[in-house]
Amino acid sequence: MAPLGLVPLLFVALSGLYLCLAEAGGLRRALVYGYAFGLGYFLPGLYWVGNALLVPGNAYWWAWPLAALGLPALMAVFPALATALAHGPGLRRPAGFAAFIGAQVLIEWVRGHIATGLPWNLYGYALAEVLPLAQVAALWDVYLLTLLAVFWAALPGYVLLAWPGRAALALAALGVASLAGAWAWGAHRLATHPTEYDTSVRIRVVQPTTDQAEKWAPGAGPVPRPLQRLLLLSYPGQEQSEWGQAYVVWPETALARFHLNKTQVRRAIGAMLEAQGAPRAFLLTGFLEEESTEDGTRYHNSLALLDHEAHVLRRYDKAHLVPFGEYIPFADYVPLEPVSAFAAFTPGPGPGVLSAGEGMASFAAQVCYESIFPGSAVPTVLEDSKRPVAIVNATNDAWYGASPGPYQHFAQARLRAVEEGLPLIRAASSGVSGVVDPVGRVLAVAPLFLQTALETALPRPVPRLVDRLPGPLHTPQGRNYLFLVVLVILMAPHAIGGLATMRRGTGTYP
Repeated sequence: MAPLGLVPLLFVALSGLYLCLAEAGGLRRALVYGYAFGLGYFLPGLYWVGNALLVPGNAYWWAWPLAALGLPALMAVFPALATALAHGPGLRRPAGFAAFIGAQVLIEWVRGHIATGLPWNLYGYALAEVLPLAQVAALWDVYLLTLLAVFWAALPGYVLLAWPGRAALALAALGVASLAGAWAWGAHRLATHPTEYDTSVRIRVVQPTTDQAEKWAPGAGPVPRPLQRLLLLSYPGQEQSEWGQAYVVWPETALARFHLNKTQVRRAIGAMLEAQGAPRAFLLTGFLEEESTEDGTRYHNSLALLDHEAHVLRRYDKAHLVPFGEYIPFADYVPLEPVSAFAAFTPGPGPGVLSAGEGMASFAAQVCYESIFPGSAVPTVLEDSKRPVAIVNATNDAWYGASPGPYQHFAQARLRAVEEGLPLIRAASSGVSGVVDPVGRVLAVAPLFLQTALETALPRPVPRLVDRLPGPLHTPQGRNYLFLVVLVILMAPHAIGGLATMRRGTGTYP
């Protein structure tokens, strides 16, 4: 996975696991192999989550080892469940190989959906590093890419076991042909979809690199220091009056409702937008919304669209909250405070589009790790004329310091552009910020901890391929149902054979 992107290691890992499971001999050993594999997979990929507890002033700093080890230890349960579903000598047969693929991908899907889901570092994200292969996600989503990743990566293990049988030769030929075919199709798609720009719309992405301990610190004057930095970085290098629209994009929670209560802050935002050199200029910013209700104060982690008078024209409230960071699951039974400095957030209703009005650009809104969930960027039912022109992802990965986390987050958000056929505009507090075209090319990127701004014309979208599927498959739910049916079909022959063998009294799996 990012930032290393050593894709061949996936072949070594899954083929090695396959060979171990073929010799496992029983359920207990298969579970041990699966759990050990999962721990080895997730520990280097998720240890950095604990860094959020090391931010100065956090009362739970002492729990860093629990977070760094606990989440990988929990996630390792999923590969163990997958190996429990397919193991033993039956893996030497084609039905066993199909069952292994089905089990691994089924459990990856479950991991991405159960208890709000955490599809972090799905196997398919390794192939997302190879741009021609990443195009497969446009045909369905990252779970199709995951299925192919498991098939291709475990195939050498199966061939070693079954060689030189006809099935091994046939599956080896199918694997090589499908890999070459996917690569060729992806390369063709890239060649026939060069990056095109809407030169009437300018985007400026601001990466302030604000330290978490400083984020809410007051300034010497009415405008806090972190906000001063954002404003200074937002000014264009020179006026370019040919632009019809200009959008400045700030990271997650860069602005809060209480900031807008100050006249000086509103005037500073207005002056910055007027300097953009476009007749219509707007600010798209991560926004901490505070609402008073009959039940008390509610907070929303939002993405807001502001005009030159600092009026909030539109607001999207984050719907997919981070467990324990933004809300406490089973809060009545778990006596913990959220990691956030504010009260637990209230979720929004779901995917949303922000636009300043008729004839203006419209943007699918995503806040933070919402970008790792396929099918979550764009509302399910939209007329073609109302589709957004880009995805805007505002995030704050400064919690995790110099770790693989921000790089992995950017890589996974990048695949949403491929799936949706929309460019991705990503503003991260301390990186990785960037602009990605609708087939996944990185057009501009800001590395970690660099105070900078990226400026570009808006890349144009391309047709979304999933819209060509039959009607019921236009929605993520419809695709999920069919995908699960396919996985069950892959696993069924192996399971039926196993039950038949046990009923004959052999006591072993075929």
